[in-house]
Amino acid sequence: MPADRTLLERVAISLFPLADEVAHLGTGGFACTFRIREGDRQTALKIIDPGLSERERVDRELNALQRVTNDGVVQFLAHGVHKFEGVDYCWIRMEFIEGRSLGAELGAGVVFTPLEALDLISRLTDAAASIWAQGTAHRDLSPNNIILDADGRPVIVDLGLARHVDDESYTALPTPGVCPESC
Repeated sequence: MPADRTLLERVAISLFPLADEVAHLGTGGFACTFRIREGDRQTALKIIDPGLSERERVDRELNALQRVTNDGVVQFLAHGVHKFEGVDYCWIRMEFIEGRSLGAELGAGVVFTPLEALDLISRLTDAAASIWAQGTAHRDLSPNNIILDADGRPVIVDLGLARHVDDESYTALPTPGVCPESC
C-alpha cells in the first residue's frame, strides 16, 4: 500500500504554511515528495508516513544523504520531525532538481547519441562511486531515480533504500569483488 498522498500533503502544508506553493512530485511505498516553492527558492520535501516505515529506515536515508557530497547526487539540506494531528512525521528537505527522470525520457522515446550516452554513463559512474566511497549502497538505482537537470546532467535521487555496507539488518550487502564463503 503506498503512502497516503492526501494526508502527507496536508502535513507538508502545515510544515510550510507560508510557502507560495506545495506541489506533489511523487509517492512511494512509505513517503511522498513535494516541491516547496518559497519566492525564488525551491526545495524538495520528503514526508514519511509513520504507519508504513520504521525510524531506522529514515535514519539510514538521512545518514546516506549526509555522507555524500557530489554534484551528481541530490544534496541534503535539513531534516526534522513535525507533529500533525497528534502524530510525529519525519521529514527530509533536499535540493530540488528541475527536470525529468531518465525513466520518463526513455519512456518518451528519447534516444541519446553515443557521445551523450557516454557522458551520461561517465557522470552516473562518478556519482555512484561517490556514494560507494562513503560506504553506502544505493540499492534502488534505476532510471526513475535519476533526474536529468535543465542542462541534461544526471542527478541520483531517492536514497530511501540505501544502506551502509556494514549494515547487516534486513539483508546483507555483498562487497563487489569479494567472494562469499560459499564460492
